[in-house]
Amino acid sequence: MEHPITILNKLYGREREIRAMLKSFEHISSGHGQVLLVPGSSGVGKTALIQELQKPVQDRNGFFVRGKFEQYQQNVPYLAFRQALVELYRELQTDDSKQRNRLKVDILQAIGNLGQVLVDLVPESELFLGTQPPLEDVSPQEARHRLADVFRNFLKVICRPEHPLVLFMDDWQWADSASIDLLKQIQIGIA
Repeated sequence: MEHPITILNKLYGREREIRAMLKSFEHISSGHGQVLLVPGSSGVGKTALIQELQKPVQDRNGFFVRGKFEQYQQNVPYLAFRQALVELYRELQTDDSKQRNRLKVDILQAIGNLGQVLVDLVPESELFLGTQPPLEDVSPQEARHRLADVFRNFLKVICRPEHPLVLFMDDWQWADSASIDLLKQIQIGIA
């Protein structure tokens, strides 16, 4: 008689790393921003390790969204950021209308007349934010700084103790330079 094979969804030998991630999550759940980088070679289980956070985040009424850089799409600026934000906007649309409207007002207040920056980055955001005023033309360098400022202000509104956010970005080795610069600017803004 054959016995079925059972595959367990538990990581073994990563208890220390899981504790460190949960400690970081507790830190962000109290209203502090943090960037956590998980280094390692391909195939060692970094993605599975990070996914251990998904349940604790959901238990705290938080957002766990992900984006993934792709080897053959390195020429697409902000690819993983776009993917994660599309997922976040979908989750925001499921909040009750009172909470959604309060969040929308808070976001629009935080980003001022620069909402089109988010719409240009993630067209789906217009469903949540509404039509935004056109942007003033600026140099490419100023546009990158403007994006970083708007994104930081957006995150300050979204990342609240009642709704902590884990923004999981996978496969940074395939990231475009604009995404790496945005990560650096976000990290500086929350430190």
